[in-house]
Amino acid sequence: MRTAVASVAVALVAAAWSLVPVGAAVAAAGITVTGVSVGDYPDDGLWVVGTATCSTTTGTGTVDVSAFQILLGANAFGSGTTTISCADQPAYWSVFASTGAGCFYPGTGSGCFQHNSLASAFATLTRAGVAEASHGGPFPT
Repeated sequence: MRTAVASVAVALVAAAWSLVPVGAAVAAAGITVTGVSVGDYPDDGLWVVGTATCSTTTGTGTVDVSAFQILLGANAFGSGTTTISCADQPAYWSVFASTGAGCFYPGTGSGCFQHNSLASAFATLTRAGVAEASHGGPFPT
């Protein structure tokens, strides 16, 4: 009886292992924002750079970035997006978070990103409409 139970247990384990192909482990997706820099006039948006790792090494992913900076008398907001190849692990990316059709002067409620300050930048890696990873925080400009 013990031999039969042991044989059944070994068969079940072997069957479970055969369902997962060798080397098909799903990687942990991730994204980092590694730095920012202020762009040029007339749209002093923010260049945001980083790395992304998809959960698989096939297809593409989308990096969506939003950034803001609180200024005296105005705030700067920007956003942008780029597509990465998931075959590149990790994939290096850069996005220009544009403030739109130019930026405005303090007092109007919207401003340009400024040097020598802090800006908050957030990035999200999305694949097939599903967010796989996100990262962000304050960065010196």
